Amino acid sequence: MKIRRLLGWLQGATSAMGAVFLMLIATLMFIDVIGRYFGGFILGFSSALITLMLGWGVYLLVGSVARRDEHVRISFVIERVLGQRAKAVYHAVENILSLGLCGFLIYAGYRLIASYMEIDQQALFMPRAAGSIKYDAWINVIVIPLGFFIAALFYIERIVNQIRSLRRKQREPQDGSEEQGS
Repeated sequence: MKIRRLLGWLQGATSAMGAVFLMLIATLMFIDVIGRYFGGFILGFSSALITLMLGWGVYLLVGSVARRDEHVRISFVIERVLGQRAKAVYHAVENILSLGLCGFLIYAGYRLIASYMEIDQQALFMPRAAGSIKYDAWINVIVIPLGFFIAALFYIERIVNQIRSLRRKQREPQDGSEEQGS
């Protein structure tokens, strides 16, 4: 029960961070557009910051969307036409493949970060501003393995819940067969 509560907190935290990033992006874009057209000033760092926040927001929300089962998927035929058993098999395959994909993307993200750190790649935060700020480029991509690690936790939770559901169904009597035997 504590793990479920922790995962619920993690989902809420990532959803909140995604919402904050979205509000900050909208505010920054609004200020930039108003400044450009009415104030005669340009925020030189706005596009870089918006891109950074958009990437962080999307990758942090991957797990939350997966946990709520709100991601886009091609399952119309299976969920509408086929029976319960086919749906259970489809969801099991979907969860296992998604968990494997998360594992691959965690590894690929880790390799990307390691390559950035090896060459000590720097990124410019404010390329048009007078005082450009350099920062390590891995900060842009560390969210990839982080986001997919969170998603992997939620896929593991879905797999465990599916296994528990199957065990419960196996323990339940089929069509009242226990009641007739007594």
